[in-house]
Amino acid sequence: MGHDIVALSNQFVEFRLSKKNDEAAKMVADDVKWTSPTMTGSEVYQGKDKVKEFWQKQDKDLPTIVEKTDFIAKDDTTATRSITIKKMMMKFKLNQVYKFNAEGLICEYETAKA
Repeated sequence: MGHDIVALSNQFVEFRLSKKNDEAAKMVADDVKWTSPTMTGSEVYQGKDKVKEFWQKQDKDLPTIVEKTDFIAKDDTTATRSITIKKMMMKFKLNQVYKFNAEGLICEYETAKA
Protein backbone atom coordinates (compact mmCIF):
# COMPACT_ATOMS: atom_id res chain seq x y z
CA MET A 1 0.00 0.00 0.00
CA GLY A 2 2.89 2.38 0.74
CA HIS A 3 1.15 4.71 3.23
CA ASP A 4 2.45 5.42 6.74
CA ILE A 5 -0.80 4.54 8.49
CA VAL A 6 0.59 5.34 11.94
CA ALA A 7 1.47 8.90 10.84
CA LEU A 8 -1.90 9.25 9.09
CA SER A 9 -3.72 8.08 12.24
CA ASN A 10 -1.83 10.57 14.39
CA GLN A 11 -2.55 13.40 11.95
CA PHE A 12 -6.23 12.52 11.87
CA VAL A 13 -6.47 12.50 15.68
CA GLU A 14 -4.70 15.86 15.82
CA PHE A 15 -7.29 17.35 13.43
CA ARG A 16 -10.21 15.89 15.39
CA LEU A 17 -8.93 17.01 18.79
CA SER A 18 -8.42 20.50 17.33
CA LYS A 19 -11.96 20.32 15.88
CA LYS A 20 -10.60 20.84 12.37
CA ASN A 21 -13.34 18.73 10.87
CA ASP A 22 -12.88 19.88 7.28
CA GLU A 23 -9.25 18.76 7.40
CA ALA A 24 -10.20 15.49 9.12
CA ALA A 25 -12.90 14.85 6.50
CA LYS A 26 -10.27 14.98 3.75
CA MET A 27 -8.68 11.94 5.41
CA VAL A 28 -11.76 9.68 5.23
CA ALA A 29 -13.29 7.85 2.30
CA ASP A 30 -16.70 8.92 0.99
CA ASP A 31 -18.16 5.55 2.01
CA VAL A 32 -16.48 5.39 5.43
CA LYS A 33 -18.05 3.20 8.13
CA TRP A 34 -17.72 4.77 11.59
CA THR A 35 -18.58 2.83 14.76
CA SER A 36 -18.60 4.62 18.10
CA PRO A 37 -19.54 3.32 21.55
CA THR A 38 -22.48 4.60 23.53
CA MET A 39 -23.49 3.94 27.12
CA THR A 40 -25.75 1.11 25.90
CA GLY A 41 -23.84 -0.35 22.95
CA SER A 42 -22.60 1.35 19.80
CA GLU A 43 -23.78 3.47 16.90
CA VAL A 44 -22.73 3.08 13.27
CA TYR A 45 -22.52 6.00 10.84
CA GLN A 46 -22.16 5.25 7.13
CA GLY A 47 -20.74 7.80 4.70
CA LYS A 48 -18.65 10.94 5.10
CA ASP A 49 -21.65 13.28 5.50
CA LYS A 50 -23.15 11.23 8.37
CA VAL A 51 -19.76 11.00 10.05
CA LYS A 52 -19.26 14.76 9.81
CA GLU A 53 -22.69 15.29 11.41
CA PHE A 54 -21.66 12.95 14.23
CA TRP A 55 -18.40 14.85 14.73
CA GLN A 56 -20.27 18.16 15.00
CA LYS A 57 -22.47 16.73 17.76
CA GLN A 58 -19.51 15.09 19.47
CA ASP A 59 -17.47 18.31 19.41
CA LYS A 60 -19.87 19.91 21.87
CA ASP A 61 -18.74 17.43 24.54
CA LEU A 62 -15.45 15.81 23.55
CA PRO A 63 -14.14 13.57 26.32
CA THR A 64 -10.74 14.18 27.85
CA ILE A 65 -8.08 11.63 26.97
CA VAL A 66 -6.24 10.84 30.20
CA GLU A 67 -4.04 7.96 28.96
CA LYS A 68 -3.08 6.67 25.54
CA THR A 69 -0.76 4.25 23.86
CA ASP A 70 1.03 4.97 20.60
CA PHE A 71 -0.59 3.77 17.40
CA ILE A 72 0.79 0.51 16.08
CA ALA A 73 0.35 -0.91 12.60
CA LYS A 74 -1.32 -4.31 12.84
CA ASP A 75 -0.76 -4.80 9.11
CA ASP A 76 -0.50 -2.63 5.96
CA THR A 77 -4.05 -1.31 6.32
CA THR A 78 -4.86 -1.23 10.05
CA ALA A 79 -3.60 0.97 12.90
CA THR A 80 -4.74 0.59 16.49
CA ARG A 81 -4.20 2.06 19.95
CA SER A 82 -5.76 2.08 23.41
CA ILE A 83 -6.99 5.18 25.20
CA THR A 84 -8.57 5.96 28.53
CA ILE A 85 -11.06 8.81 28.48
CA LYS A 86 -12.79 10.74 31.21
CA LYS A 87 -16.39 11.74 30.65
CA MET A 88 -18.94 12.77 33.25
CA MET A 89 -16.46 12.02 36.08
CA MET A 90 -16.10 8.40 34.87
CA LYS A 91 -13.14 6.74 33.15
CA PHE A 92 -13.51 4.40 30.20
CA LYS A 93 -10.81 2.33 28.52
CA LEU A 94 -11.30 2.04 24.77
CA ASN A 95 -9.59 0.45 21.79
CA GLN A 96 -9.45 2.46 18.57
CA VAL A 97 -8.99 0.80 15.18
CA TYR A 98 -8.43 2.72 11.93
CA LYS A 99 -8.58 0.85 8.61
CA PHE A 100 -7.22 2.48 5.46
CA ASN A 101 -8.00 1.88 1.80
CA ALA A 102 -5.49 1.77 -1.06
CA GLU A 103 -5.65 5.58 -1.41
CA GLY A 104 -4.58 6.06 2.22
CA LEU A 105 -8.02 7.21 3.36
CA ILE A 106 -9.77 5.94 6.48
CA CYS A 107 -12.45 3.58 5.22
CA GLU A 108 -13.45 2.11 8.56
CA TYR A 109 -13.14 3.24 12.16
CA GLU A 110 -14.19 1.48 15.31
CA THR A 111 -13.94 2.39 18.95
CA ALA A 112 -14.97 -0.27 21.40
CA LYS A 113 -14.78 -0.62 25.15
CA ALA A 114 -11.68 -2.57 26.12
